[in-house]
Amino acid sequence: MIIRLSELKSLRKKCESRKIVLTGGTFDLLHYGHIRHLEKLRNYGDVVVVSLMSDMRARLLKGPGRPVINQVERAKIMDSLKAVDYVVRMPRPHPNKPLPTFRIIRLLSPDVFVTADKRWEKNVGQFEKSGVKLVTVPREKVNSTTRIIKKIIRSHRSN
Repeated sequence: MIIRLSELKSLRKKCESRKIVLTGGTFDLLHYGHIRHLEKLRNYGDVVVVSLMSDMRARLLKGPGRPVINQVERAKIMDSLKAVDYVVRMPRPHPNKPLPTFRIIRLLSPDVFVTADKRWEKNVGQFEKSGVKLVTVPREKVNSTTRIIKKIIRSHRSN
């Protein structure tokens, strides 16, 4: 189910006796590595919530032409997966507000945040302060959206 930021507090109340697992990312050009990551989230809790990076933030981090699929469509794709219970679209970053992920954490109060991005480890204090366990998992080495895009470009150029 796709939910709004304004619905996160009520989701926490609805699931108060269950363990909520939050993960986040772009999830552009969904591939097997994404699926494996999402399926493993059940090992950490009962309710899986995916926060999807905004198009603007994805462009800043990944470069021009990204994301390939816009956030609205990525949310609908995520929502169709049985490994995912809820999808929330991250707001655009704002210079005077906390990172979108921490805004979501403040509203949702998940039990666990699972990521393959080691950069989150520098924020371990913020997670602890929020009462959220940070779990960093190894990145799946089966594929990446960037590799897929490069392969398509190489294939197109050779034809």
